[in-house]
Amino acid sequence: MELKGLTGGLYQPLSPADIKTIHQAALAILEKTGISYESGLEETIDMLEAQGAKVDGERGRVFFPGDLVVTQAARAPERVILFSRDGKNDLDLTQHRVYLGTGGAAIKILDIETGKVLKGIEVDPEHLALEVIDEVGPGGNFIASDHTFAHMRTEYFAGNGVADRKNRDDWEQDGSRDASTRAREIAKTILAQEEKSYIPAEVAQAIRRKYNISGEA
Repeated sequence: MELKGLTGGLYQPLSPADIKTIHQAALAILEKTGISYESGLEETIDMLEAQGAKVDGERGRVFFPGDLVVTQAARAPERVILFSRDGKNDLDLTQHRVYLGTGGAAIKILDIETGKVLKGIEVDPEHLALEVIDEVGPGGNFIASDHTFAHMRTEYFAGNGVADRKNRDDWEQDGSRDASTRAREIAKTILAQEEKSYIPAEVAQAIRRKYNISGEA
């Protein structure tokens, strides 16, 4: 087994207080709002209820007391390894191991059209919106919420052009291009532009010296 990744933990965008706030908010949602479930999961629901979860069969919801969540989370293994097919790219998910991937849950997003870094979500009662989550509930519609209308113009990410929101007639008039075609066109446009660095030159040089990266910064 060949483990990859670097030791992280230096970049900490959230303060200990922020982390505690998010943790408490998650526990509150699980305990007060709950999670919806569909028919056919009776065996699983019975198992959860036997372990201390509360079940509302009429509404099809299961609620998890905070103490139950904390107790079960403490039983999780300290080390988890995602094994690769050939053993050369195993991912060791121990506490501070860091990997580069294509996940969509980045704290900040670089908009390739404007070159601006879109801000992350602020950790405060207004942005956590626990009352809204509880009011809408599992399976509900947040689009009609006043909270959504109040924030959508500042928090909404309209995309980078890969997704096409035209109606079908306009889409056909525009050449009926699918997402793959649009993505290739956008990539060609980006590659044709002069490369722009968003990292100060001195920082780039320091990174290259530390990790022995050759080539121009």
